Amino acid sequence: MIPHFADRVIKINTSTGEMTGYNSWPSGFAKGTHAFSGGVFDGTNVWMIPYNADRVIKIDTSTGAMTGYNSWPAGFSKAGEDFSGGVFDGTNIWMIPHWASHVIKINTSTGAMTGYKSWPDGFKKGTNAFSGGGFDGTNVW
Repeated sequence: MIPHFADRVIKINTSTGEMTGYNSWPSGFAKGTHAFSGGVFDGTNVWMIPYNADRVIKIDTSTGAMTGYNSWPAGFSKAGEDFSGGVFDGTNIWMIPHWASHVIKINTSTGAMTGYKSWPDGFKKGTNAFSGGGFDGTNVW
């Protein structure tokens, strides 16, 4: 379970109900409140999507090791209440903007981030824009 207020990530064994906590946050990371708005599994790692957190956190599901990513793309300014979930397309995590000005794609192999904000003509994104997304095998919705 991904922490919003909680001080750690919780893993629940679905066979036994046993719960394990993980809070070995990367150096320099201060979780704060309203930290994450969900997580996305890429087949090996869970990527925690920042709501108020200053970075994306990847947790290795076999070791519990955590890595932070905050090399935001040019033109993007991390503020708060930025993303509301994400989707995995087989290679990248796409973070869905809540207040953020951009959709952010993070490559799961390199951690490189790319921003997209060429909204359709006439669309006014505003605040609280989206609350999740989906991947249909070709496109993010």
